[in-house]
Amino acid sequence: MIRSRLALLGLMLVACSDSASVEIVLPAEGPFEEGSSVMVTPEVSGLTVAPAGTTDPGTGHHHLMVDRDLPVGGLPIPSFPGQVHLGQGQVEYEIEGLDAGEHMVIAVVGDGTHIPLDPWVVDTVRFVIE
Repeated sequence: MIRSRLALLGLMLVACSDSASVEIVLPAEGPFEEGSSVMVTPEVSGLTVAPAGTTDPGTGHHHLMVDRDLPVGGLPIPSFPGQVHLGQGQVEYEIEGLDAGEHMVIAVVGDGTHIPLDPWVVDTVRFVIE
């Protein structure tokens, strides 16, 4: 009985993440940003953004990789410079102190234990600070 419930929960998690997506709606791609900060707004569909620690099926929270590569899949996303953890369930974040030049932000949705969803729910935006 317990094993069948766990299997059903696993299927529910896979079903939710299979249809989930994230899109960075701000900033827009390209060379238009001025100053040293930029507002990043990732929007999700197919899941609910919830604070870290929430392990309900169909939930997750954002991690932003600023000028960094993707973290390792299947493991909790570590805390490191260039990684922004939106663990309170935030849906936007202002990145400050950016130098002039090209930048990249990758939004990665992790589960309640910070493991990237499988399949990955990610989006990337590239922009230039003038």
